[in-house]
Amino acid sequence: MLMEWHRAIELHKRTKGKVKAYPSLRLRTKDDLACAYFPGSYAAADLISKNNDASFEYTGRGNSIFVVSNGSSILGLKEQDPFAVLPILEGKCLIYKMFGDINAFPLCLEAKSAEEIIETCKLIAPTVGGINLSNISSLTSFEILRKLQSSLDIPVSSDDHYGIAVALFGALKNALRIVGKDLSDIKIAIWGAGKAGISTARLLLSAGANRIAMVNSHGILTKTNPYMSKEQAELAERLDLNVDYQDIKAAISQADVLIGLSTKDAFEPDYIKLMNQDPIVFALALPEPEINPALAKEKGAAIVASSLYWTTTINPIASFQVYPGIMRGALDVRAATITTNMLLRAADGFAQSIDDKRLSPDNIVPPLFSDEVTPRIAEAVAQAAIEEGIALNPLPKNKVYAQTWERLFGGRII
Repeated sequence: MLMEWHRAIELHKRTKGKVKAYPSLRLRTKDDLACAYFPGSYAAADLISKNNDASFEYTGRGNSIFVVSNGSSILGLKEQDPFAVLPILEGKCLIYKMFGDINAFPLCLEAKSAEEIIETCKLIAPTVGGINLSNISSLTSFEILRKLQSSLDIPVSSDDHYGIAVALFGALKNALRIVGKDLSDIKIAIWGAGKAGISTARLLLSAGANRIAMVNSHGILTKTNPYMSKEQAELAERLDLNVDYQDIKAAISQADVLIGLSTKDAFEPDYIKLMNQDPIVFALALPEPEINPALAKEKGAAIVASSLYWTTTINPIASFQVYPGIMRGALDVRAATITTNMLLRAADGFAQSIDDKRLSPDNIVPPLFSDEVTPRIAEAVAQAAIEEGIALNPLPKNKVYAQTWERLFGGRII
């Protein structure tokens, strides 16, 4: 990785926590204390006891989330470690605050099973307006996400599932515009069938993709592949490919898009020669990509992208650009859940955050610190929730955009 590890270690040691809680009011007099603490808190408690939804109006619940993990999926670590995941969760809480003005708090669980995580999230739900699942093993994360979304009436998201899928699809929409191809006509090969890969495939299918070939560590996802998880097997049924699962080149042959969500150097450079004209290559493995973007271009890729946002690489696709906006929009209209349509609209918002005049093969994503990204995504997600009838606090069009802009940048949009 092209960064100095000692600088990161020193930063963590110096800050001793990347997120902190600060008071929203001052206590200067006995009256202040009485109103804010005792007996004043009981006045608000009485109102909320008569209508639990009032907790969104009289407490900070509506702008607070927990980022939950048991540390069972940490890049570079083989063993589950809820202690080691804490700096990662703190980083994500920092992203939520800086990019979405959301008060996010890490919650590391000493939990082994999906049931333990699900029950814990149900128990803590009255504290927050939303929950984000993070760094949980693929074997259980899909089940946890699905069951919590169906049982809670607050938005439950997962940056591991939705973040990269939405950002990737938004970038792909712009890339396809440049090469003059349509999603419904192309073949897409996805290398890597974990949380991000499966979520990306599902989102692309929902958007209208008709031909997707996905590869896991043993081969192509087909009905004959004996090495598939439950989620992979279900996806194989949808993809309905009639090829030898061990014939890896069959997945790439005549593909228009090659998406890597796997491991370093997984792509042989000559794979690109098997693809159709003007191929698009997204090598998004971390901490190093499946193929060097420059080498992919040298081998004929028309557009390349990677996840290495901390380098000077072109077209860095970063999940943190989108998941604060998704949650911001869901919180503002009090969406009861996160739907596929909300994610599709979020991808539209991400894609449209880059000026058409700046769009080019080396510029298909907005800048990392673009002012437009979070407000656009939040507005798109909010309106999608309203249209689907799952928003408990529907707001007029452009209201969420304006509120988000004011939250982040302080200026009121007139």
